[in-house]
Amino acid sequence: MENTAKNLFDVYVSRFENCYNPASPVKIKLIDWLQDNKHAEQVNKLRNITNKKERDGQKRKLPVITPSGVFSYRNFGSLITYSGFIQFDIDLKENKHIANFNELKVLLARISNIAYCGLSVSGKGYWGLVPVAYPQKHSAHFLALEKDFASLKIIIDHMPRSICSTRTYSVDAEAYFNPKATVYKRFFKSQKQLIKPFEKRFTDNSQTVSMEEETIKNLVKEIVKRQIDVTQGYQTWFEIACTLANVLGENGRIYFHEISQFHSDYHPVKTDKQYDACLKKRYNYTLGTLLHIVKLKAY
Repeated sequence: MENTAKNLFDVYVSRFENCYNPASPVKIKLIDWLQDNKHAEQVNKLRNITNKKERDGQKRKLPVITPSGVFSYRNFGSLITYSGFIQFDIDLKENKHIANFNELKVLLARISNIAYCGLSVSGKGYWGLVPVAYPQKHSAHFLALEKDFASLKIIIDHMPRSICSTRTYSVDAEAYFNPKATVYKRFFKSQKQLIKPFEKRFTDNSQTVSMEEETIKNLVKEIVKRQIDVTQGYQTWFEIACTLANVLGENGRIYFHEISQFHSDYHPVKTDKQYDACLKKRYNYTLGTLLHIVKLKAY
């Protein structure tokens, strides 16, 4: 890679010991992480393991970074500075319809917004980085990016919608670097319904929804501040997911990860799958359920 790449990749991110430990991050330069070969031998051995459970176990021992910024603790409320990047993750299992999947990296290199693309730690997928115009609109940028990939018939993992999502160490001798990548400016804008002044007091329930989200936001902020686990037991965890799905829909996913992260068995993928299930079923739980759980578990 040419030295000119450092102009774009010479930003800071946080490095964590592994995916289990959200504390004690080390501030490092992104370019150093992308060019680090310290664990290359370990990754190459991992890619030869056929047993998925064993392979995943080895994967979780590797260090991770938060590509979108520097954090004092790996959670939504502990962001210090933005890196200016959003990561994307393309798994083979979600894209089996792509006949030339092995050549996908070459095709992705034609997209001007992609600054980096390389093999994932398993060697069976790809991950990459896109510079964004408004880092503070991280989630909105990601939703637009997700739609743009979908227009190319490519399904990307939705975990990176969270600004504190991690990336496990990987190596790719043929990784693609584009130091002149075009900054991605698109972001998702929600459509607000126009209501006449006299009808608003009777038909507009946006204020109620806003108050509920504000309540949840403050509740999660307190949980994160105190670093307490309120998800003890599957049933409790399930009810929390259902409540957030019912009240906030897709917007509740980030809060679910924020709440779940303090459990000793927290795993981002499993947490996402549980939330997906609750979004589909829409079980009959309300904000009162979450308030009751937190009151019992935290006070």
